[in-house]
Amino acid sequence: MRVEKKTLAKKCDIMVKTSMPANLPPFTRKSSDGDRSSWRRVGLGHLLLPALLAIFLLALVTLVTFHSFGRFTEDSRWVAHTHEVLAVLAATRSDTQDEETAQHNSLLINDAQSRELFHSSAIIVGDDQRHLRILTADNPRQQQNLITLAKLTRMRRGDTQRNLKADKANDPGRLLLDAMVQEENRLLRQRIPAAEEAGEAAKRLVLLGLGLVTALLILVGTMGGQFLWEQKKIDDALRISKDELEQRVSERTRDLEEAGLSLVEREQRFRFLANAMPQIVWTARPDGIVDFTNERWHLYTGLTLKETLNGGISRAVHAEDLPEITARMSAGISAGVPYTMEYRLLGKDGSYRWHLGRVTPSRDETGEITLWVGTVTDIDDYKRVTEALNQSHQVLEERVSARTTDLQLARDQILESETQFRAAIEAMQAGLLVQNQDRLVLLCNGSAERILGVASGTLVGSGALQPDWQIIQEDGTDFSAEKLPSSLALKTGQVQSAILLGLRWSYGRITWLSVSAAPLWHPGEDAPYAAVTTFSDITDRRRAEEALRAAEESYRSLFENSMEGIFQTTLDGRIRNVNPALARMLGYSSPRAVIEEMTDVATQLYSTPEGRERLLEHLFSEEKITGFEVEFKRRDGSSLWVSLNARLHRTHKGEVEFLEGTIQDITERRVDEQRLIDYNIVLEFQKKELEKTNIELARVNSQLETLATLDGLTGLKNHRVFQERLREEFDRARRYLLPLSLIMVDVDKFKDYNDTYGHPSGDEVLRRVARIIESCVRDCDFAARYGGEEFVLILPQTDSDGALAIGERCRAAIEQFAWNLRPVTASFGVVSLSVSENEIVRSEDLLASADELLYIAKANGRNQVARSHSAHGDGQEMETRQELSPLC
Repeated sequence: MRVEKKTLAKKCDIMVKTSMPANLPPFTRKSSDGDRSSWRRVGLGHLLLPALLAIFLLALVTLVTFHSFGRFTEDSRWVAHTHEVLAVLAATRSDTQDEETAQHNSLLINDAQSRELFHSSAIIVGDDQRHLRILTADNPRQQQNLITLAKLTRMRRGDTQRNLKADKANDPGRLLLDAMVQEENRLLRQRIPAAEEAGEAAKRLVLLGLGLVTALLILVGTMGGQFLWEQKKIDDALRISKDELEQRVSERTRDLEEAGLSLVEREQRFRFLANAMPQIVWTARPDGIVDFTNERWHLYTGLTLKETLNGGISRAVHAEDLPEITARMSAGISAGVPYTMEYRLLGKDGSYRWHLGRVTPSRDETGEITLWVGTVTDIDDYKRVTEALNQSHQVLEERVSARTTDLQLARDQILESETQFRAAIEAMQAGLLVQNQDRLVLLCNGSAERILGVASGTLVGSGALQPDWQIIQEDGTDFSAEKLPSSLALKTGQVQSAILLGLRWSYGRITWLSVSAAPLWHPGEDAPYAAVTTFSDITDRRRAEEALRAAEESYRSLFENSMEGIFQTTLDGRIRNVNPALARMLGYSSPRAVIEEMTDVATQLYSTPEGRERLLEHLFSEEKITGFEVEFKRRDGSSLWVSLNARLHRTHKGEVEFLEGTIQDITERRVDEQRLIDYNIVLEFQKKELEKTNIELARVNSQLETLATLDGLTGLKNHRVFQERLREEFDRARRYLLPLSLIMVDVDKFKDYNDTYGHPSGDEVLRRVARIIESCVRDCDFAARYGGEEFVLILPQTDSDGALAIGERCRAAIEQFAWNLRPVTASFGVVSLSVSENEIVRSEDLLASADELLYIAKANGRNQVARSHSAHGDGQEMETRQELSPLC
């Protein structure tokens, strides 16, 4: 507001100075006697035109010079800006590579630490891309590239298989980043020459301006003497128009008073806007003394304006930050330039929070500072987040460094962990599906294929809905695809739990499923990219629930119609419930009459109170009691002997809620007491004998199961178990594109050994060969006796070179063993199924290839390993080796 007042005042002065009479020519004077004399031109008139021309040229050169310096500054700023964009692009490329590595490790390891590392890397890449979007806001081409880069990033994060197998050198995201770097380099090549050219032009114009200033000073010196002499004449002419000027000043004064009213209104508007702002706003005089603070300052600090102006600012600023703020303010006021600073402010709640202060000078049309305007923004949360991110980044760097070393050393363990993860999914009893936004199946387990009735390996890459069944609701109506749990999870982003649906098969059978679905998110995205659906076959459970409901109805019917008495009582002796049979047994007309009339069972029901005390003592020690005989009193006072079965009913906290049980009238059967006791003893004995028999039967069954899977001579797995394991590993290798190797082993000239030394010695050789093979293979490998003197090895996730190394290790170990009677050797046939193999479709073909290679090794002289570089048969390159392996 003070700026506007001063501006209006200066305008008024200009108007007064320019209010000389229009009929008064420049550099003229009226005679003192009032008569108009002839106007005389001063001797300086002939120099006025050159002076004005020189001033014009100087102004023109100055303007062009400022323009050239502006161009030079602008081009230099653009060059620095382009370098900054290139630096952020380099950081984005590096961070993208770190994210790809973290995602790859997360997919392989799938532990909390790797997932956290991947999530943090994704956040950093998102920040880099947002930074690039801000820096290249003026470049439409780079903006379009950034949109494409964001789409490629989301596609890479969603396509896990592509991330595992992608060619990193030809990755579209990296190629796009290279194209963006080339675009910035092109702009840099254009802007650097322009900046250099503008700088040279500015230098030349400065030299020209200095020359013109020198010439102007010489001209001014020449004109000075005559100008001072003529100035006196001009003053006389101005004095003549004094009265007229005073009248005009009076008029201008009235105009200023009217303008002052509008300035008050503007001052009120400024205060309203300042108080409405969410930031702290203050103003200060040109010397830096604060004269205004908005309401946000008072609400935060609790200081009044008077307290603020009397040193309150020093009390509100943290003592450690006050010296730096004082120095920055003094420097800024002295230089007359804007400045920023960070400091802590004390709130009225007694806590300090970090704030960012920005101070800007306001100048009038002459360039003089009229006031300082400052804003203060709360950045405490931002600084805390930034510090946490910096600490997290440092921790992540340390973890990445340590993890990189560990990953190189633990490659085999990672592969084994992935195999275990796959095995765990396959071992799940519940079905598991992962579907993307297009409802295509990305991952499933064997249980899902079994429950949905589809062939193994056909569900991935297709839709989960099948033509063999129809999805129905519990009432038998159709279940729309939009209401499926996976669809709702993808649409709403919320977890769907335990939704019941049925699969009605074409032949009429209905399978009931309990389905749950959870969305999967990419960091920084608003919509899930996939959903994990798990489901269990609850058909049997529904049948059990229906049976339970039927049982409850039967129990209610039994309760009402049972011939035995049924009761529920509280610990303090009140009746909760009885059935009609017990009411009749006690001589009452109805259960309601029993509940209403019997308020204390200890005195009204038991013949002696000690009977109930003994019952409670047994119940609290044993929780339930069976066959507890006690004497009751009927309503008419007659005696009633009963056999009572009871138990304590407890709440979920373990507190006794009530007693319940059954009562049988045994008054007429007291004479049969001993017989019943004997019968119970016999039953208990038979029960224990039956339990012993069951335990023994379980032990025998366990031994039989072990014998059924092991070879009796060597202790290795037998031929049947080998065939089952081979089919499982073959299917897994083809489904997940994993390498698989098979080794056939045959003891050389074993028949001659048997004929020479006898079958007992031959059996000992087979047992010893089995032990040697077990010692040479890994824990994840599978060894079995194929038949006779032949053995087989299944090597999961092992390529041809790895299988050859294991075969050589076994061959050398057999050859080097200290045999008692004569040396024993063996021949090996090694065949491998590569990741890209498509021709072998049956495990029997893999076994046949290994057997063929075994006979090639024996035909080539025995005691060697024959290997084929392809799992397919004829015409492929064969390799045999017969040297000692350094692995043994």
